[in-house]
Amino acid sequence: MTIERLFLSVGAMKAGTTFLYDVLRKHPDIFFSHEKELHYFAHTEWLSWRLQQPLESNRFMLNRIIFPRQVLSNNFRRHRLSAVLRRRYAKLDNADALRSIMSWYVDRYMANPVNGAWLNDIFDGAGNRWCADFSNYNALLSDRGWAGVRRQCTKLKVMYVLREPVSRCWSHIKFELLSAGKRDELVNGELSVVNEFLQSTSSAHARYGAVINSLRRNLSKEDLLVVRFEDVVAEPQRELSKIVDFLGVSEFDFSTVNVAAKINSTEALDIPPAVRTRLENALTDEIVLYQNFGSVE
Repeated sequence: MTIERLFLSVGAMKAGTTFLYDVLRKHPDIFFSHEKELHYFAHTEWLSWRLQQPLESNRFMLNRIIFPRQVLSNNFRRHRLSAVLRRRYAKLDNADALRSIMSWYVDRYMANPVNGAWLNDIFDGAGNRWCADFSNYNALLSDRGWAGVRRQCTKLKVMYVLREPVSRCWSHIKFELLSAGKRDELVNGELSVVNEFLQSTSSAHARYGAVINSLRRNLSKEDLLVVRFEDVVAEPQRELSKIVDFLGVSEFDFSTVNVAAKINSTEALDIPPAVRTRLENALTDEIVLYQNFGSVE
């Protein structure tokens, strides 16, 4: 079985994709499952080894490379379910709605094996709507991986979300280090923890240029849309209408979108000057690409 219409968002972590998910799932012609990031194709297809490399390392970190069938383990999905309940549904006071969500996760998301039938079950009920998946891992798919995606869908649209590189990277660093109990190191601007991040596979998502080249190589111009998140915040109706036009779905009134809403936010900590300089030096190419955004549209 194949998915008739598949809409993938491949923005990096902390690039504003959760905000776009919350906005676009209100559109009647776009179908979202309860799980925002399915990671299905990262599990069933090949990710690019090169795109998984740390931003600042020449070593080939084979022990950290994600291979097919490694992502959606039972343990990973249990952890994901726990995190989703804590972050997204903790304040849901409608018992019937919570029961329905839990049933979906247990009966569909946690089901085995993870294969084409699993994906079709995830999107059961979509009808002729676009089936949407906002997995950041999709940005790291190899050429072979994208060929696998195409085999499993009839129509494919891909949106890549850019966010100002230094701000996105700092937000990503905060997300990881706060969880690791390293708040003091962040506040004090200790470059050792920043260097450690830049030499980890988590920093691979900062490679805007390499990801865009991969997407251009594997997708037609008509099937790829590059979105700058700051433009969405500045002109939500205009930029969201571009996404609607890209998908060829009905017009939708986004005038009530609250761009000030904080979705999946981390603690607000200013970037220490030394850290900002370190990130600016590490992200020189990405900053230029972002500033010349018109050339990648």
